[in-house]
Amino acid sequence: MTHLIRTLLIAACALLLSGCGGPQAEQNAAAVTEINAWPQNQYTEAIPQPPDGTPSAAVTPADGSYYAIFLRDITREQSRDYLDLLEQDGFERVFSAEEKSFESAILQKDGISLHLAYSEETLGIYITMEQPASAEADEKRADATASALFGI
Repeated sequence: MTHLIRTLLIAACALLLSGCGGPQAEQNAAAVTEINAWPQNQYTEAIPQPPDGTPSAAVTPADGSYYAIFLRDITREQSRDYLDLLEQDGFERVFSAEEKSFESAILQKDGISLHLAYSEETLGIYITMEQPASAEADEKRADATASALFGI
């Protein structure tokens, strides 16, 4: 059952992050890839690797505007420890929310925005790198994603 929930969560994120309908949806289409190791790319190299959890999926849009990675087998406490590690690395927490079944946070540092969401032993990390005129759009997209997934 947990695997089904995790798969649905990943699929929902991919759909929400890729947009809906029309030519823009094709341009922003996202690929969901199963992974089993921490990926190496410009996004993941900009943040500390979480010491806990197992990488299970990555979402990459065709336009390369963000990168999302999902870790499974991570506890709520381990995800909180990772938030602490990010803050020690210089990221500033600009938003956080906590409910019985999930936690989420937005952190920023030097034009890098991280949107983290934890639920059901899965941690999702949505990474964007600020580009002129896109930071506001990234924030709105992350807000819409959190709202749709977690009702916040």
